[in-house]
Amino acid sequence: MITHYLANQLLRDFLSGYPNGTSLATNQSIYIGLSTTTPNADGTGITEPNKNGYARVLIGRYNQSDTHKMSTPASGSMYNTTSIYFPEVTTSTDAQGWGTCTYAILFDSLTGGHALAYSQLTNAITPNSGTIPIIRTGTGTGDLVVTLQ
Repeated sequence: MITHYLANQLLRDFLSGYPNGTSLATNQSIYIGLSTTTPNADGTGITEPNKNGYARVLIGRYNQSDTHKMSTPASGSMYNTTSIYFPEVTTSTDAQGWGTCTYAILFDSLTGGHALAYSQLTNAITPNSGTIPIIRTGTGTGDLVVTLQ
């Protein structure tokens, strides 16, 4: 599901003739993060792991196809076409590591920035110390499916 922020940007770009002189996609990099809580359409409610080696991962940079990890959109939906690897979980002080990550979030920045869209993972990820969290591809759908709603 896309967030209100992205919906507003798309409407501005497509219906207002690019008032800022550029399209939203120009020179844009998109990063994926994880959340242990259910996001809201206004971009709140996101709880990213904040410890033990966690970092968002680049899944696409505008006009650089070698960075793209998502399918071509069709019928308002797209999915990961290649596995997405997060950094290794470093030594944790609790048994949970990063906790149980149930949502993937698309962001416009490596840190901070705006949440653009989110999707419940087909398979929750519970990474513990010494593991490398992966969002795997599947047969036609992958573990990550982002749908325009």
